[in-house]
Amino acid sequence: MSDSDSDSKEVDSEQPETRLGRPKTSSNNLADLCKWLKMGDIVVLVSGNFMMPYAQSHVPDQDPASFRVIYMDITSHASLGHEGEWPWYFDSSAKARKFTEGPLIERLLRKDFPHIFSFRLGY
Repeated sequence: MSDSDSDSKEVDSEQPETRLGRPKTSSNNLADLCKWLKMGDIVVLVSGNFMMPYAQSHVPDQDPASFRVIYMDITSHASLGHEGEWPWYFDSSAKARKFTEGPLIERLLRKDFPHIFSFRLGY
C-alpha cells in the first residue's frame, strides 16, 4: 500500500495510531482495512469512477467528525472489489457491509469530511 502523495511502501509502525489521526499501515492491506473498519471508520474502495463504501451499520448515522474516511485506490487490482473476497472479509472480520444510499453517499463523492485519508494499492 502506498500513500497517495508518494510511492513509498514503508511500514508505518513507529507511533501508535490515534483515533482520528493518520491511519497506520502495514504490509497487509486487507488486515489494515479490516482494522480501520473495526475502529468505526468508513473504507471506500475506488477504481476509476467506481466507488464501493464499507462501514459497520451504525457508522453512517454518526457525526462525520467522529470517524475517518479512508479511500483506497484499488485500480491496479480492481478485481478485488468485484470478486467478493475482500467484501467477504469486511463482513466476516469487521462486521462491515457496503452501503449505497443515504446522506453520506453524496458527501463521499465530494470528499466532504473532516478526516479524509487516501492510499493506493500495489503501485
